[in-house]
Amino acid sequence: MKKHITVFILTGALLLSLPSCAKRETVDFDNIMDIKTETSQEEEFVEESDSITNMETETFQETESIEENYDIVDQLKENIKSAEESAASLEKSISNDLLTQTEYNEKTQELYEVWDSALNTVWSTLKQTQDADTMNRLTDEEREWIALKEQAAAQAGAEYEGGTMQSMVMNQKAAEMTKARVYELMELFEVSEEKTAGAETSAESAADYSGSRRR
Repeated sequence: MKKHITVFILTGALLLSLPSCAKRETVDFDNIMDIKTETSQEEEFVEESDSITNMETETFQETESIEENYDIVDQLKENIKSAEESAASLEKSISNDLLTQTEYNEKTQELYEVWDSALNTVWSTLKQTQDADTMNRLTDEEREWIALKEQAAAQAGAEYEGGTMQSMVMNQKAAEMTKARVYELMELFEVSEEKTAGAETSAESAADYSGSRRR
């Protein structure tokens, strides 16, 4: 004897007509659709949560880099301030004290070394904070500047060639140019700080956005 299954289609539901020995069940399509919708929404929430987590991680790493650069540049500024104080003391002595020519030569050499040391500190900080392309460009410029400085110092001392004042005049010229170079390179940090401030604002905006999405 054949068993017959009769399907009745009702609004919003499917009724299965089975033999009397079988159990009748009603399938609620509205409920199924609700479950699918909830599942889809949960999947979207998981994807969005992962995206927000990645954004927060990137923001945290960027903020760490910003803070590190600020610390390095702040230390550099302290070093430059110390160089300025040492240079001012030497310049005062050179201008006002009654010194022998040997002492003039020695003090002007010290003055040059103060600014040369400051320049080396600036250069070291640049290497820690600038990208490779910028450093390649600056290295080429620095080579040209060194050649120009040595030429200018030699020309300044040529008038006193062979005399006791030659060293003093050459030292003063070298110190003058090196001091100017220090301040010229320091301007790069002002530009970098402006860019960093912009990046920090963007990072804060990203953090605010992720926080608002979580709420």
